[in-house]
Amino acid sequence: MKRFFIAVTIVLFAGLVGAGLWYTSLNTVEFSDSRWLSRSFDDVRAISVQGRQGAYTLRLTDGGWKAQVPGTSWNINARVISENVVEYLSRIETLSPYRSIGGFDKGGPEEYGLDVPDFKIVIRFDAKPDEPVVIKLTSDSAGTAFGWNSDSPGLVYEFGSAVLTGLDQPVTNFLDTRVFDIDQDAICKVQLVQPFGSSWLVEKRKEGYFFTLPGYLKDKPASDSELKLYIHSLALLKAGSLLLEPVSTDKRVPSLTLRVWDDLKGEPATVDFYTVKDKPDVYLGKSTWLTVPFIFGRSECWPACKKRF
Repeated sequence: MKRFFIAVTIVLFAGLVGAGLWYTSLNTVEFSDSRWLSRSFDDVRAISVQGRQGAYTLRLTDGGWKAQVPGTSWNINARVISENVVEYLSRIETLSPYRSIGGFDKGGPEEYGLDVPDFKIVIRFDAKPDEPVVIKLTSDSAGTAFGWNSDSPGLVYEFGSAVLTGLDQPVTNFLDTRVFDIDQDAICKVQLVQPFGSSWLVEKRKEGYFFTLPGYLKDKPASDSELKLYIHSLALLKAGSLLLEPVSTDKRVPSLTLRVWDDLKGEPATVDFYTVKDKPDVYLGKSTWLTVPFIFGRSECWPACKKRF
């Protein structure tokens, strides 16, 4: 009898060990495939985004990253801050899922809402442009986010709800909103033009800045310190609100034009300000650097832009 109980005990113990190993192996299968992406993002050349914040493409060109935004009545091509794109790609590459679901517990990706995702991104590479990575994300009513990528089509990944918020960004978060791209030390001429107001043009000489226009100020010195401060303020000038659709302006002739010449560049950096219909305190700006039209309130830049020396 004693031997019988010992044998039963051994069998039960073996069963418990086996069950433990089996349970552990299940968890291992579930979590061993939780690595999100295996491909390097070193040679990314284009990122196409479709989400609640809109659709756009970020593309690497010889002149840096550019954004292409399709509109209802026009298309926008604008410069992008490269560092913002690099940070965005790093955010995607280093996502850490809570777990991966193999075999699709509910029957397929569509059961998680991934057939009509809240967010979709297609990342193309220079070395293999015809083999992009496609990423889809969606969330359920409980706030859980589910992800899928084309490199691991047999898995669905589970994330926290913050993943969608972090990746579904509007194109404006990438755009370079500087009105001018100028080297302050290389500026040789600055001009302000108003069709119905005072206009002036100053040039830099060995002795400092001097007026060229208007005629009655020709060859008279401008305040060197104030002009340098003015140029500094123009270099820091950023658009407050970008317009991704056309706005009707009152006139084709701008109310104010600013031109800044660089020693090394033949064409001046230019920005034109237009009045907007039925909005007397708002001006629409168009810049040779910032190709997206933008809005400025009169109080934001008008006194500084119209400054006279």
